Amino acid sequence: MHIAIIRNSSNYLNPYLYNCQEIGLAKALEDKGHFVDIYMKGNQTKDYVEVLTPKVRIFFLKGTSLPGQNSFYPQIFNYFRQNKYDIIQVSEDSQIMSVFISSYARRNNIPVILWQGMYENYRNPIKRVIQYFFDVIFLPILRKNVSLVICKTSAAEGYMKRKKFYNTKVLGVGLNITSFKEEDIDWYKRLNIANDKKILLYVGKIEQRRNPFFLMDVIETLSREDFVLVIVGDGPLRNSVSSRIYEKSLFHKIKLVENIPQEMIGSLYKQAYIFLLPSFYEIYGMVVLECMFFGLPIIASVTAGTADLIDNNKDGFLIEEFDKNKWSKLIDRCLSDHEMVKMFKERLMKKFREGYSWERIGEKYEEVYKSILK
Repeated sequence: MHIAIIRNSSNYLNPYLYNCQEIGLAKALEDKGHFVDIYMKGNQTKDYVEVLTPKVRIFFLKGTSLPGQNSFYPQIFNYFRQNKYDIIQVSEDSQIMSVFISSYARRNNIPVILWQGMYENYRNPIKRVIQYFFDVIFLPILRKNVSLVICKTSAAEGYMKRKKFYNTKVLGVGLNITSFKEEDIDWYKRLNIANDKKILLYVGKIEQRRNPFFLMDVIETLSREDFVLVIVGDGPLRNSVSSRIYEKSLFHKIKLVENIPQEMIGSLYKQAYIFLLPSFYEIYGMVVLECMFFGLPIIASVTAGTADLIDNNKDGFLIEEFDKNKWSKLIDRCLSDHEMVKMFKERLMKKFREGYSWERIGEKYEEVYKSILK
């Protein structure tokens, strides 16, 4: 098969610094003998193509950014005509290019799969209004053109069924573990952390959606001194988080670290004790898969990804309320109960081996693609 995977978002994503889902899926399909082209927003003034592997290419497109993180790139149809795909997979129902591409594919008898992660309507009032008119005008077209909706989570499937997409399937996504190198880095020494302390870890963008100030409130309520929270990432709230650490003299409790390359961060996951993820909204949460792979127990808020990936009280903890006392009590429990944390670690690693590598997930995608073609 020759497959096109389109990432419609207007945000540029450096695929070499992040566990990119499109690349992970493409490589899994390549291992099964298929050719895959990935289309995504580029960061230059013209289109360019990079050959990632013998059977995987990335087309970086110059596009026009539209509201709602939409991109518009009409030149993509020229590439479609040149390459003659067997299947085209577009991302997200709220993207205008998903509508245009699915219409093109229908006219040319190419099956279209919608890859859906979004699981609730926009919260921003202006975006909600835009989305309302988009749904009224364009969703009937998309429903007619799409052969199947592959949902990343159960919550995404429920969301799509409420929008009257009834041919759906939950497959999830996998983790590309080849990007993790066996780097022997002593993070205790590098971050100047005493060896008798345990590392509580957060990795991700420092933004409002990830609730960083709540996390800091939780850390402040902990009276014990045998831990350090390491926050890894960048984002619009990074300077504010840094300022708060300084103003409240939290240097002994919180370490703020710049982005760490993918090939280095595995050693930090191994040395950490638990992972904290108090997000308001998480489409999937690749960091959760990374924690599973390295056996790092998680305390997280309930979002679409964590609800599907974490078994509450069996290999981690899920908390519905943003109550700092409840969070601090669970962290205190983990810091005190080493046997429980060890059990969680073993269960997470076993769960990942049994079903969350791209090798395993890729088999399911291939089966779906073949069934669509039949």
